[in-house]
Amino acid sequence: FLNDGLDPVEEDEGMMGFYAEEERQKQSLEDESIPSDVKLRQYFKFCIETDQSVYGEGFRLAARAYASMGMQELLYYVALNHDFPPDNFS
Repeated sequence: FLNDGLDPVEEDEGMMGFYAEEERQKQSLEDESIPSDVKLRQYFKFCIETDQSVYGEGFRLAARAYASMGMQELLYYVALNHDFPPDNFS
């Protein structure tokens, strides 16, 4: 199953944006002692979640897939298919 219509930028940047956000989430759990850092992380998350470009759409596709299958399975699927799984994939 290959979706030749997927923009490679959407796939690559979506995965990278999603992974970066996951790492920021982990950091925020470890260190919330600096309020300005917390606000900055919230701002970055808002920006990527609402971005209307291929970067934001890729992020949203990656986030939906991650929610249903986890990171390891998502990375395997994307590497194998060069696409995100369909919403009804299980």
